Amino acid sequence: MVKLETSKIEKLRLFFEEDTIPSDFTEKFSSFSSLEGIHNNLYKIGYKLHNNFKSRLSNGMLIGEGGNDTISAEDYCELLNEWLNQKKKHYINEGSNCEESAQLWEKHIEELWEPIRTYVGDNVLCNRDTTTYICSASPDLKTALSVGFALLGTCLISFFFLYKFSPLGPWINNNIKKKKRITKNIFSEESSGSFERSSKNGEITIGYHFVEDS
Repeated sequence: MVKLETSKIEKLRLFFEEDTIPSDFTEKFSSFSSLEGIHNNLYKIGYKLHNNFKSRLSNGMLIGEGGNDTISAEDYCELLNEWLNQKKKHYINEGSNCEESAQLWEKHIEELWEPIRTYVGDNVLCNRDTTTYICSASPDLKTALSVGFALLGTCLISFFFLYKFSPLGPWINNNIKKKKRITKNIFSEESSGSFERSSKNGEITIGYHFVEDS
């Protein structure tokens, strides 16, 4: 896309956000009638997309070959894709269920691009350049993780208070000290036994050499 003046881009974005329901929208795209009142955000994005395709052909101040404020069809298509991708991101992010929102978007918005383009007579082939939105985790998984971390935190805090302010703390400390003493005694006994065995082996070796020398 040729670098456009900021004023032109901003002016076009204002046109993209015009909120006027076209009279022929629900008649030609009947599937959208059921969205009104249920998925109002999708419904608005759908008829705005319809208007924005039509604006490319009807608005001579911004699109065309003549005049100082013209925007080429290629630039218009790129900005339209950018606008729709932003709408997609906001719609999926703001939804309570990422997977469900993504499916609704694909069904009602992405599949609307081609029929609208055909209907308005798009003769420059304004192709869809969509962005892929990946849901990082399902709502059920997020809920399970949240509950799991909450329970873990509660257990750790409870254990801390039990350790500090109940007989459990001294009992644990006494057991640890007892195990340390037992381990130390076992190590000392093993060391003493090893030393005695080494001493006896040394005596035998000395006696053996003495007999040989005599």
